[in-house]
Order: sequence, then structure tokens, then C-alpha cells
Amino acid sequence: TPPTGIIYYWQGTSCGTLMNHSSSTTLATTDGSYYLRAYNSTGAVWATTCASTVVAFPDLTPPVLSNVTPGPIEEGDPIDATSNEDGMIYLVPDGTTASYSSIVANRVASAVATANVAATLVTTGIGMGDFVVYAADGAHNISSASPVITVTDLTPPVLSDVTVGPIDEDDPIAATSNEAGIIYLVPDGTAASYGAIVAAEVSSAAATAGVAVSLSTTGIGMGDFIVYAVDSHNNVSTASAVITITDLTPPVLSDVTAGPVGEGSPIAATSNEDGMIFLVPDGTAGNIGAIAAAKVAEAPATAATPVSLPTAGLTLGNYVVYAVDGYDNVSAASAVIAVVD
Repeated sequence: TPPTGIIYYWQGTSCGTLMNHSSSTTLATTDGSYYLRAYNSTGAVWATTCASTVVAFPDLTPPVLSNVTPGPIEEGDPIDATSNEDGMIYLVPDGTTASYSSIVANRVASAVATANVAATLVTTGIGMGDFVVYAADGAHNISSASPVITVTDLTPPVLSDVTVGPIDEDDPIAATSNEAGIIYLVPDGTAASYGAIVAAEVSSAAATAGVAVSLSTTGIGMGDFIVYAVDSHNNVSTASAVITITDLTPPVLSDVTAGPVGEGSPIAATSNEDGMIFLVPDGTAGNIGAIAAAKVAEAPATAATPVSLPTAGLTLGNYVVYAVDGYDNVSAASAVIAVVD
């Protein structure tokens, strides 16, 4: 309220001599100093100075996050995020209250934010779990939380020292993983997914990092198999080379007729496995190719049942007997049998 004969004029944001606004109030629309000047209407004289007041509008607008790295990510890999305002960007455990003080107290990583420039948050050493990102501006306004980012183990284990096939049925298979978890033996062709491996497993063993495990093959039958390692986060290793499980045990001959025998008299022999029994000249190599090429007599063998090998028409001389099973395993040669007149 001015004294009698005095008029107060608002001058805006500079101390001028405007005479178009003498209301008791004025509207401030921007930050700055707003001026009021007295005018003596009787003498037409302005005051030598202006009165002023400083106006500062508070920043109540929260920043906006964008381009936040989606999860899941590998523990130790960075998370990028961008704020549309200068300030700070924070990484906090999921569930942290969306207040400036709580975010600062619970932060596991932070980075200075320049408006519209991506910032990088380091995750090394923060451990695995679910996290969110917040941006805070200089007035401590808080953005909305980012989507949840799961920090976890995404690195598959590595197999080593896996038993090389073929192996004999019922012999164990050794394998080593560089991570703790489970090692599985599955049929060849099983998909490299945790669900498929668990569904198809024929043998498994708990794995300690760097320590060989033994996979039992008892009762799984013969065929082609592979090994996978799976860590505690269900990451799956590359498959091992194919391991063929087969019969590698040679049959055993018994009750072979001792020589000499007269030409034309049969020679008896028994194998402990089904297969074939062959009579060949002494000196024939103990492999299926040489035996099949040199045979002078043969007979199908039923396990533990004697067979009879004819000698009629044989050239007189020394002979041996071999047994061969269904997997072409060859027994040791019998003692030499002389076929004589």
C-alpha cells in the first residue's frame, strides 16, 4: 500500500520506468528477480532505486530413464542406462523403496548422469539377484524404476577328461566339470537343454569343480551315449564326444578236444558266449578277418554248449580253434591240435 501521492509500478525482471502495471500483485512465470518502483505522481519523479524479490521455482519433475540394459545378465557384466536430466543413476536391489534416501542407502552401484548420455553401472562383486535402476536429478526427484534386471550365472560349465569310447558294457565313465553341479550320461542325440537332459538321463553324479566323477553304466545296455555337465543355475555344457558302450570282452574257450586226432574225427569245443567257433590252421592271426579267411571248419555256438567241428577231408597238420562272439571279439587260441592219419 503506497503512501498518498505515490504509485507503485511493477517493472518485471529489470528496474525500469514502466507505468502499465500498478496492481497490488504480479504474476511470476520464470525464475529471477522481480522489481517494484515508486513513482511520485505529484512531482512526476521516480524513486532512485527499485525494491526487488527473488523468485525460484522448485524442480518437481522426475527424470525419465531409457535404454536400460534388459536382464538377465551375467554377473560382472555392466548395466547401461540413460537419464534425460543431469544427476545420478543408481542400481539397487529390487524392492528398494522409491525415495531418494532409501535409494542412496541401498545402492550397490552408481554413476554420474549427463542428460541423454548413457551411463554404465558396474556389477562386479554385487552378487546375483534381482535389481532395478533409478535416476535422480539435482533436486532429488526420482524416476520410475526400470524393469527388474536379474544378475545371474549365464556361463555354461566346461567338460574335460571324459572317458573315450568304445568301452565295455558295465565299465564306468569318468568326466570332470569346471563347476559344481551335476554330470549326466544320456543317449546320443539328446538335446542340450536342462529339461531334455534330466528326462533322458541314464546315469548321473554330483560334480565338484575340477574333481573327476564316475558315471555307472551298469544295466543301461549297449549303444551310443554322450555326457553333459549342468551347473547350479542349469547352464548346460557342450556335449562330450560320442561314447559307444558295447561288448569288448572276448569269449572263453573250454573243453577243446586235445590232439592229435585222426583225420575225419570231430573236434569238440565250447564257448561261454553265443557266436561262432572256427577251426583254422595253426599260425592264423587272432582277428576276425584272418580267421574268416582261413577257416577250414565252423559251427554256431550257444553259450556253454559244446559244438562239433568236422575234420573230414582236412589236410593233415596243426590246427587251432577260436571262438568269436556277436561283437567280433575273438577268444584266445586253443592249444594246437594235430590232425593226423
